[in-house]
Amino acid sequence: YSIGEKRAIFDQFVKGKLDARKEKKLDFKQRQEAFRQLLAEQKDKIDHKTQYSDFKKLIRDDERYQDLDPREREIIFGEIVTPIREQYNKSSYFHI
Repeated sequence: YSIGEKRAIFDQFVKGKLDARKEKKLDFKQRQEAFRQLLAEQKDKIDHKTQYSDFKKLIRDDERYQDLDPREREIIFGEIVTPIREQYNKSSYFHI
């Protein structure tokens, strides 16, 4: 192989890796968004007292729950519940 051919092969390899990485990242974001949608559909079952361990029992059979890594599920759940808890704590502070 000449230098030019080697360079072309290498460039093609790098482009393939970058495309695969972009596709994987897009797929991950889609799975995250699907899980967020699942939580939104269950919002009437989430309040300031909701624990992840209890809530996951309600949704564990859903494909959107199973498609995401356990750590990511818990992080996203926390992003949803934390503002609810903060709002409750602010409102209950003034009722004392």
